[in-house]
Amino acid sequence: MLFRSIFGTGGSYIVAKDAQHKFLKIGVKTMVYDDIDMQMMASSLMDENDVAICISFSGSNYLSIECMQKAKNCGAYCVGIISQGKSPMSKIVDATIYSAYDETLFQSESVSTRIAQLAIFDSIVSNVAFKDYDRSYNAIQMTREATSQNKY
Repeated sequence: MLFRSIFGTGGSYIVAKDAQHKFLKIGVKTMVYDDIDMQMMASSLMDENDVAICISFSGSNYLSIECMQKAKNCGAYCVGIISQGKSPMSKIVDATIYSAYDETLFQSESVSTRIAQLAIFDSIVSNVAFKDYDRSYNAIQMTREATSQNKY
């Protein structure tokens, strides 16, 4: 079974939850845990058929790195979405996606960084959807129908 998990803490957790929502709309089930212990447990159970994605502004968050190292040690394919250059995270993961950021006093709270991370997930979800267009289209129709009674 392919297990997809998206990891992130703080503001990155919010981006992970948004990605989970987008994936579910196309029928791709992912897990996002708000508790770091749950993230650690999930990453320790991954295997070579699994995909782990971690969002980290700096790529230097100790707990996020530990989580990805566990997933990597289990054989999972690991992707890091980070905003700053070479980092401990970029040395662990199989693929690194860099997002833009503003050099300000409040870099890690940058709205433009968050928008860039959200746009990266929009691109990833679109690519996944087009790989199996019919299944994704059907999932979108089903999820829209499932929530339609909540709208006027």
